Amino acid sequence: MSNNGRQRAVKGFTLVELMITVVVIAVLTAIAYPTYAKYVYKTRRAEATRTLLELRGQMERYYADRETYVGATLAALMVDGNTTAHAYYTLSIEGLTASSYTLQATPAGTHAEDGCGTFTLTSTGVKKTVDGSLDSSKCW
Repeated sequence: MSNNGRQRAVKGFTLVELMITVVVIAVLTAIAYPTYAKYVYKTRRAEATRTLLELRGQMERYYADRETYVGATLAALMVDGNTTAHAYYTLSIEGLTASSYTLQATPAGTHAEDGCGTFTLTSTGVKKTVDGSLDSSKCW
């Protein structure tokens, strides 16, 4: 560049340019992070509900073989133990009798902040959420 015969060397960013860049990144992060967090919760919810539905199928196979649900345990039912639902939900079988049961997926760790709360699935196919701030229809 020439300015009356002199050349001026460009040495880097000014403090103002750097601050503008930081502000732009902060605004983009403030917009993007909540959207990302919602996506992560939604994905983990889908994994938990899918796992409950798979467990229900396994419970029905258990009943078909033994004509009772008594004695069914998660350890005996879990064919695919590599589900990510275990990392974010605690799975359990509640109210187990000879003819009925309720499967539960309770959020654990940092996922406990999710608004859906505990997912439940009964032997009759009733899907609900318990202790959540969101409506069950939005979660299932």
